[in-house]
Amino acid sequence: MQVLISGGLGYLGSHLTRFLSDGLGHRLRVLARAVPAYFENWRDKYEIILGDVTDKNQLAGCCRDCDVVLQLAALDRDEARLAPEMALRVSATGTRNLLEEAVRSQVPRFIFFSSFQVYGSPGGARLGENTPVNPLSDYSLAHYAGELYCRQFKELFGFNALRVRLTNAYGAPLHKNINCWTLAVQEFCLSAFGHQRIVLKSKGTQRRDFISIPEILQATRRLIESDPAEIRHDLYNLGSGRGLSILDLAHRVKSVHERLYGQEVRVEVMPPGASPKTQPSLVADIKRIRNLGFRPNPPEAIDQEIIKIYRLLESP
Repeated sequence: MQVLISGGLGYLGSHLTRFLSDGLGHRLRVLARAVPAYFENWRDKYEIILGDVTDKNQLAGCCRDCDVVLQLAALDRDEARLAPEMALRVSATGTRNLLEEAVRSQVPRFIFFSSFQVYGSPGGARLGENTPVNPLSDYSLAHYAGELYCRQFKELFGFNALRVRLTNAYGAPLHKNINCWTLAVQEFCLSAFGHQRIVLKSKGTQRRDFISIPEILQATRRLIESDPAEIRHDLYNLGSGRGLSILDLAHRVKSVHERLYGQEVRVEVMPPGASPKTQPSLVADIKRIRNLGFRPNPPEAIDQEIIKIYRLLESP
């Protein structure tokens, strides 16, 4: 199977590139704006096209002979906050450009990785795909705009464009310089490793749905390899389906650190100036992705992923 991954050298994209090629034997084509020095040797392993999804001219032919296109090109949350116009250009206009190229090349399946944040902060019960959206940040607004283009192409052209709303991803990146250290699990590990303390900016009682990189890889495999008759929806939540409070997460990171290094780690809740506002819990209903055969790892598996992050931080 020929697969194109836009953003295939980023945090999640690089894992998918290696997994789908080295692990499953698919042929990979990577679309990226540049090749970082730490991935320079990937030029010999994968077909890499240098291009920007916001520029149609740079996408010409990139989807040729592809069976699946994975659209992961996006700014992260902090980048989107600082550059909202660019976030919208990449996740919305960029997605439309790639959809257009995929339609031109008659690609059978297109998968857009969106964000669970498009739901906003409704709280309460588990959030299913039919929960009304309320994107409140520039990051979530940009991703929802990309989703709307997927819906447009499906309704106007009958194009098979799937949307995946990813919850809170965690796991060691393939290189320490990959930008992922503001994600909760990685941020807590980095703080514990470097300073023997974890500082929460809230009470930490809010529960979040965390999903590991290995779980995302397995779910993506289901979305890519499932028979068309099995893909009964064009929208899937992708998470563990379980809630873990931010405070409990901090103590898991603390516990693993203390077992590995014998150093005490302090967990500090609501330092001076932190907002006392109660934040809602956000947990995904994942029945749809479960129906494709996806099964989350057991809750205790998070410790092994935390260990991988610490081992990476030990490396030069």
